[in-house]
Amino acid sequence: MNLLKNSFARSGLFGKLILLIFVVFFGMFLVSGAFVVCEKLHWINSENPDDLLIIQAGAMFLSFIIPAFIVAYLCSEDVACFLFLKKKSQLFEITAVIGILILALPFINLLTSLNESLAQIPFFDQLFSASEAKQRAAAEQMIGANFWGAMAVVALGAAVAEELMFRGAVLRLLSEKTNLHAAVWLSAAAFSLIHLQFFGFVPRIVLGAYFAYIVIFSNNIRLSMWAHFFNNAMIILVQHFSENQTIPKTLDTFGSSSTWIAGIVSGILSVCTTIYLIKYWKKSQ
Repeated sequence: MNLLKNSFARSGLFGKLILLIFVVFFGMFLVSGAFVVCEKLHWINSENPDDLLIIQAGAMFLSFIIPAFIVAYLCSEDVACFLFLKKKSQLFEITAVIGILILALPFINLLTSLNESLAQIPFFDQLFSASEAKQRAAAEQMIGANFWGAMAVVALGAAVAEELMFRGAVLRLLSEKTNLHAAVWLSAAAFSLIHLQFFGFVPRIVLGAYFAYIVIFSNNIRLSMWAHFFNNAMIILVQHFSENQTIPKTLDTFGSSSTWIAGIVSGILSVCTTIYLIKYWKKSQ
C-alpha cells in the first residue's frame, strides 16, 4: 500500500481531478448498491426519516470523506497538510468566522430571495421547481422527525464531509494549478452544484467561497467546518423552533423583500470584516 502513497503527485490537474471524480463515483456506487440491498432485505425504508438520515450519513462517509483522504494519500506525502488539517483553531478565529456568518445572514437571505425569484420564470419553474420541492420536503421531514439526528448528520456530518471534499481535496487540487481566486470560486461552484438545488445556487456558492477563503488564508479547514456547522445548525434550529411557533417564521427571510437595505448593508459589512480577518491571518504567518 505504501507504494501507492504520493503516486499521483506528478500528475497534472486533469489527471488528479479524474482520480477524484472516479473515487467519488465509486463511493456513490457503493452507497447505491448498499441502499438497494438493504431496502430489498427490508432493513431500511426510504420513506422513514430516521432511515433517510442513516442513508445520508453513509453517503457522505463513502462519497466525500473517504474519497478526500484517498486522494490526499495518493497525491501527497502528508495527508493532514494536503487537507489543511495541520493547524489548531484559536477561540478568536472560531468566534470571528461564525460572527461574520451571523453578520452576513441578511445578505444571504437577500441572495436567496433573488435566486428564488427565478422560479417565476416559466422555463426555470418547469425545469427545477418539482425536484427542488421534493428535496426540500425530504429535508424538512428529516429535521422535523428527528431533531438531534438532523443536528448530527445534516449539521455536523455534512459540515465535516463537505469541507473535507470541497475545501480540502477540490480546493487543494485547484489551488496548486490555478489562480487562487479561480480555485476558490470553482470549488464553491462545485460545492453548490452538488446540492442539485438551482434556486439556492447563488447563496450557496457565496457561502462556499467564504468557506474557501477561510481555508486558503488561515490554512485551517477546521475553521470552515465550524462556520459550516453553524450555518447548517442555524437552518435546523430556525425550522424546528418556527414550527413550534417559538420564533417567527419570517426570521429566515430577514434581509429580503421589504428589508433589502439590511441585506445590502449586511453584505458590505461582512465583506469588509472578512478582508480584515484575512489581513490578520497574513500578518500571523
